[in-house]
Amino acid sequence: MNFWTLTCINWLHQEPYVRAWSRAYREDGLVVIGVHTPEFSFEHEIDGVRRAMSEREIGYPIASRAWKRSRSPNLASRPTRSRSVSGYQPPKDKPPVTLIV
Repeated sequence: MNFWTLTCINWLHQEPYVRAWSRAYREDGLVVIGVHTPEFSFEHEIDGVRRAMSEREIGYPIASRAWKRSRSPNLASRPTRSRSVSGYQPPKDKPPVTLIV
């Protein structure tokens, strides 16, 4: 898993290596999953994440916590939904993480 945000200088420097590893070792079973965790308000726009994926030719899946703050201006953090191997089902009233493929 590769945690990042659009303007993180560390991500900007290491992403080409992660992308190359994903391509080179995919057939050997390596699975790379990116996790976009926005820090600044403009990074919450999902179209910006899609644009970055396209511009950087990222072919591995990205889960994003990007969402528009206007939906809930008093919300300090956002709960996520996931499905584990054990079959755990989170409550349906929790907004999901967006998976961008």
